[in-house]
Amino acid sequence: MSARRPMIVAAAAALLAGSAGCINDDLYLYETELHGTVSAPMSLAPELELHVEVHHASFGTGPTAHPLGLVETFVVELDGDGSFARTVLVPTELGEGLVVYAWLDLDGDGVLCGLDGDGEPEPAGLVELDAFPAHEISFALTLDASCVGPELLFP
Repeated sequence: MSARRPMIVAAAAALLAGSAGCINDDLYLYETELHGTVSAPMSLAPELELHVEVHHASFGTGPTAHPLGLVETFVVELDGDGSFARTVLVPTELGEGLVVYAWLDLDGDGVLCGLDGDGEPEPAGLVELDAFPAHEISFALTLDASCVGPELLFP
């Protein structure tokens, strides 16, 4: 029996070493400076927060690929002319293309058209950035849909 013990220990060590080899995969990021100009049906007051999501247009590979893989979310206060800028680090190995979705928080609750909202519907919009990959992308985003998430706006 003692002759089998070194084989079992060696097999366990090989299994552990083989499974640990996949833990430290490299992550490749592409730095993109986004310059957006937002327009909406109402005036854009500077105190309103714009909730922005950056997505891969297509996320995953093969049969598990699906649209809209989230890359980053952030909140910005718009400049007086409805513009904003943000540097985003996009993982290159996880998806393709780039989409920007945003909605304007009219009631200040941080929830898109929450049930307790008593104001008007919050406008949302989406734009696919055909210029990606590029280190600097300027785009115009029109918030012309009410109370919809990115899944309903992207094909």
